[in-house]
Amino acid sequence: MIETGTSYFGTPLAHCSAEFRAEFAAADVIIAKGMANFETLDDVSANLYFVLKVKCPVVEQAIGAAVGDLVLLAQGERG
Repeated sequence: MIETGTSYFGTPLAHCSAEFRAEFAAADVIIAKGMANFETLDDVSANLYFVLKVKCPVVEQAIGAAVGDLVLLAQGERG
């Protein structure tokens, strides 16, 4: 586990430190916890898994899970 180097919610890669981006690019697997990480990394191409609780209808609709559901979601997978 490493810090992103930014105070933004989630992981907006454009705002993360060069060190973080290098580690992110080199990682074999990335596990991103929380809905903010899903919202900021959903369009990133990587071996990425999201662990989150669905907290709003927008994400509910995007992934096909109900508000309140706990989800483990592979990048690109949709319900």
